[in-house]
Amino acid sequence: MSDIVYLYGFVPGDTGTADLPAGVDERPVQGIAAAGVLALVSHLPAETYSANLLESRLEDLDWVAARGLAHERVVAWAVDHGEIVPAPLFTLFSSVDALRSDAEQRAAEIAATLERFRGLREWDVKLAYRADVLAQNAAAVSDAVRDLDQEIAAAAPGRRFLLARKRSELLKTEVAGAAHRVASQLFERLQAQAHAAVRLELPRTGAELPVVLSAALLVPRPDEAQIIATLDTERDELRPLGFELSFSGPWAAYRFMGAPPDAGDAPAHVVDGADE
Repeated sequence: MSDIVYLYGFVPGDTGTADLPAGVDERPVQGIAAAGVLALVSHLPAETYSANLLESRLEDLDWVAARGLAHERVVAWAVDHGEIVPAPLFTLFSSVDALRSDAEQRAAEIAATLERFRGLREWDVKLAYRADVLAQNAAAVSDAVRDLDQEIAAAAPGRRFLLARKRSELLKTEVAGAAHRVASQLFERLQAQAHAAVRLELPRTGAELPVVLSAALLVPRPDEAQIIATLDTERDELRPLGFELSFSGPWAAYRFMGAPPDAGDAPAHVVDGADE
């Protein structure tokens, strides 16, 4: 069986590729001319990556994750050196000719996407909160709690006891509500500084702390230092209230161009008879 061509993505035709990192299975990565751009590819053994064999390997999440890291290593290199239209994990072709044929059919789309994201990179932001700490600081983020605290302070001892019980009940819902309001306000501030921004679906499980904001920012390279400074400031100001703000980047503009899913959930994307 001949080798299968593994695609990482498309980069501008004038991209220098002398220092490309190793790719999946530590295979060399090369740039192949296709449709006026360069396709970053590796040649992988068909006995491992043909469609019928790959299907069973996808059940091994550690195996998939290792290849997802290698895939992202190549994409990250391209992000550092210019632009890339990243391919989904496990985008495979039966031959270079098959790859070029597919690229020719999508030449206008690929060129337009590279131009659209020229000079732009993605930064991902997540905001979570510690409910116990935020409850202690609820008056700083909730008008309802703040007003009730003022009422408690001015009340007679008997009424103060009843109001304190009311406050405890209020905190059960108001802490989470306040966290979501802070998240929306933060997103609006970040959106105003970014070229584009999108709120992402919140994780349903697996997060150590409740997450109230997951977002992606599309940022011009010259503005990245300012965005980082803003995020650092926001993180320092929000942490004493009980919030944990984290961010990462720069990435390819996955969330803005139809990104591949996370490595652990990635399906095979096999093109043109890679199992032959």
